[in-house]
This record gives sequence, C-alpha cells and structure tokens, in this order.
Amino acid sequence: RTRGMPTTRQEQAWVGKDAPDFCLSSTMGDKVQLSHFKGKKVWVSFFRAATCPLCNIRIHEMIESHNTLIEPYGMVVLAIFESPLDAMTQYAGAHPCPFPILSDAGGASHKSYACELSTSGVYRGACLAVCAGQMKLSSLLRGRRSSKVAPAGEVAPFNRMPADFLIGEDGKVRDAFYAKTVNKHIGWDRITEFLGISAFDEDDV
Repeated sequence: RTRGMPTTRQEQAWVGKDAPDFCLSSTMGDKVQLSHFKGKKVWVSFFRAATCPLCNIRIHEMIESHNTLIEPYGMVVLAIFESPLDAMTQYAGAHPCPFPILSDAGGASHKSYACELSTSGVYRGACLAVCAGQMKLSSLLRGRRSSKVAPAGEVAPFNRMPADFLIGEDGKVRDAFYAKTVNKHIGWDRITEFLGISAFDEDDV
C-alpha cells in the first residue's frame, strides 16, 4: 500500500466523509467540541477504559511525541476514553497532558465512529504485549499499570478495540484505523504522511 493510506475496506470507507461531531467533557473541566477545530488537522484517538494498561502506554507515547511531532505541525489531538469523568479526573492533576483527554461515558462517540468490540482481540493483544515486553504479566492481571496515566475506575466494555481517525482542515476524514488487537494503534508513518512529512525518525516519536 501507499505509505499512510487506509488498508481495509472499513477504513477506506471513511475517507472523504464528514467526521461525526461530538462535544465531550475533558479532565480539565471544560467541554471540547470537534467542529470547533475546523481549519486545523485533528487526530481523534479512541481508547478503551481508563484502567487499560496498553492505553496508558500509548498515551505516554503521544505525550512524549507532542513537542517533536504534534505541536510543531499544529495538529490537534483529542484522546477519548470510554470512562466516566469522575473516575478519570482522580489522577488528572498528577499526570498533566498537553492535549485534551475526554470522557465518552456510555460510548456514544465510540459508537458513532463504529469502534469495534472483540474479546479475542483483547486477549490476543494483551498476550502479544506481554511477549513483546510492552507490559508485565502482573500488570495485565491487575488490569492497570502502576503509573496510572489514566485514572482508575470505569464501566466501559471490556472488549472495546482502539481506533484512530485523522481529520483534515475541512472536517473530513483523511485516514481511519481500526485495531484488531488491543495493543495496536495507528502507525506513526500514517500520522506523518497526514502531516505531510516525507521522512521521519521513529526514535523521535
């Protein structure tokens, strides 16, 4: 495939469509509406529950890449967890984040973007992550990482899969990614392609 392009029919079907709007509460106490960012490139990243250890790892990666990859290119990042706000804000002050972390309690926005459910994807992804050294078996069994980048306490579906959407300045989807296992997220090559970066060093992200 061409670098940065959707690979499945499901992902390809989103390209050129208007991104469904949403207005969600953030851990900072304000409301964030997607349509307010029209005119900017937006990365909408859907996560599982706040206690998901692999989601926490990805949030760490996004935070670490913010100064080198995200902010210099003016991209807006919106991270959405399917957890209630009162649970998510428990640790917000101790773990500052340079982009909004939003609560989609009830999963309405997850559903509007057709985020998938897969029990096998949870177990396969978690096992692959343990084998790859991404997380410890003890963390998997506890269902959370000790660092708690995302706060504890949630009622999200156990088998929710991650998904990512890259939205252009016109509010239309340019790229979509649906994870088949819980340890996967959209590749940095697709993000850099979206930003118009012809070459990049993965060590920087």
